[in-house]
Amino acid sequence: MIFKKNTKAKIAIDVMGGDNDPEACIDGINRMLKLFPAVECLLYGDERKIKEVLQKYPKISNKVKIFHTESKISSREKPSIALRNSKNTSMRMAIEAVKHGEADAVVSSGNTGALMAVSRVVLRTLPNINRPAIVAMVPTIKGTPVALVDAGANAECNEQTLFDFAVMGDAFAKIVFNLEKPRIALLNIGIEEVKGTEFIKNAMLKLKEAGGLLNLHGYVEGDGIVDGSVDVVVTDGFTGNVALKTIEGTAKLCEHYFKMSFSKSIFSKLGYLLARSSLKSTFKKIDYKSYNGAMFVGLNGVVVKSHGSADGKAFFYALNTAIDLVESKINDKITEELNSFEQIAKREIKPTE
Repeated sequence: MIFKKNTKAKIAIDVMGGDNDPEACIDGINRMLKLFPAVECLLYGDERKIKEVLQKYPKISNKVKIFHTESKISSREKPSIALRNSKNTSMRMAIEAVKHGEADAVVSSGNTGALMAVSRVVLRTLPNINRPAIVAMVPTIKGTPVALVDAGANAECNEQTLFDFAVMGDAFAKIVFNLEKPRIALLNIGIEEVKGTEFIKNAMLKLKEAGGLLNLHGYVEGDGIVDGSVDVVVTDGFTGNVALKTIEGTAKLCEHYFKMSFSKSIFSKLGYLLARSSLKSTFKKIDYKSYNGAMFVGLNGVVVKSHGSADGKAFFYALNTAIDLVESKINDKITEELNSFEQIAKREIKPTE
């Protein structure tokens, strides 16, 4: 990640979208401004509630701008309905700020489907992109993260969509992970070429046609997401979201059982005291909060989705992700990558036999 303390980035923040907002958002902003004091924060939400929370953080009160609205999009609202009723909501106003050049990025813990729908209508997509995707960063055994594309935006995809995801994931990994040739893999039920649905096989054929432009690893199974063998895993949004939530749930399960085992007896408690430093380091590596902040790639603007249940620490990392993407000029890079793949992307793929 790229962290420039003197960055002048402007971040539009939907402070009414998450389960713990506006408290979590403002706590996260407070943590972020300690590292990046020059960042400008534009807060969209209920002014009375925001100011009430800001009383706990007097040092940042003069560093944020509040844009009042009492209207917000519910976490349970269907994307189509949310889109129709989005006018003057905190989410819509924050996205509009990016469209009009008033902010460089938007961060929200709100309804994922609504955030994607409103962002797509307001910001539009980059040239040659039909469907934006969600890129989530997942920890691996080797200590380096992997980019999971798509993590929930598109439940159904075809081979062309998966090809686009691979190209966008390649650009994302080059910038965010600072890799020259990210290893790209397609998520499948097996690594053998005969396995998988027809559209998965056709997507692989299309990716192979990219030749040396993509560092194609091949197929990976579910465990290949976290084994560190690849840098980008491409899949449809339904499968990707299930995989992501399963990984997060497994990490919580492991932490839960570790804590239980170290509280059973005086000897286990003593063992914890001896291993405390190592355990904290391990838990930090698999803490999903540290990987909070998924980018909506393919949009003509930087949109970062934070977990709906994010606390201040998790929201802090989402803000850091937004700053990093702005500083990296990621959409310019993605556009360059797409242009280099344009001719391949237009080719028709013969159905597999």
